[in-house]
Amino acid sequence: MEPRKFLDLAQLLALGTPQPERLRSATSRAYYAVYNVSKKILTDLGFRISTGPSGHGEVCSRFGNSRDTDLQMVGSQLGTLRRFRNNADYDLSDNGPEKPENVKAHVEQAKRMIETVERCCSGQTKQRIVEAIKEYERLVSEGG
Repeated sequence: MEPRKFLDLAQLLALGTPQPERLRSATSRAYYAVYNVSKKILTDLGFRISTGPSGHGEVCSRFGNSRDTDLQMVGSQLGTLRRFRNNADYDLSDNGPEKPENVKAHVEQAKRMIETVERCCSGQTKQRIVEAIKEYERLVSEGG
């Protein structure tokens, strides 16, 4: 499956009839669009990302240690979007995830994040980013 399809679904859900289940699902799909696109790109660049729950933090960590300010911002935003996703999926007593303006903002942010990741990891800065992340992984594996 193409992970960007989750963003397409999130956009449809956010623009449709504003029902709680649609709006909550839109935020969830928006998060997973960014996460899965990011995971695929990092994997294609040669990095191993866990298929379990720790994979979410690994993606954020790789971006945070990329020495690229745009990717560092995406790493931070991904953590925040994950919290919104968790809230939408698990805290059904909170009506914040059911507000159309919040959901539309999440979906738009996810779109910008994906565009940033794709731009940074395919352009002239790609090799510098790969080297920075490899250096980070080396330091972590050595305990430093």
